[in-house]
Amino acid sequence: MPRIWLPIGNPRLATSERDQIVLRLRELGVHVPGAQSLDISQLREILAWQQERAASAVVIPEPQRLSREQVRQGLKDFLDFQKARREGRRRIY
Repeated sequence: MPRIWLPIGNPRLATSERDQIVLRLRELGVHVPGAQSLDISQLREILAWQQERAASAVVIPEPQRLSREQVRQGLKDFLDFQKARREGRRRIY
């Protein structure tokens, strides 16, 4: 089945304030069902709320990198475990 990708819209072509708010919400990744029927003040509140959430988004720290020796030891333990499991000595799942 073919997929149809619809354009979000061009912000320069948004003529009303409502259209501009809806496009800014879509840029933030928020889709408001029934946005065309909502009051403009409600849309402004939703936009302000979503902008605050985007500004205070939690930054996930990068995981700590392991040293070469730690990686080597972990791989050795894993291979020993696989070998013992294949031989039937260990029944740990």
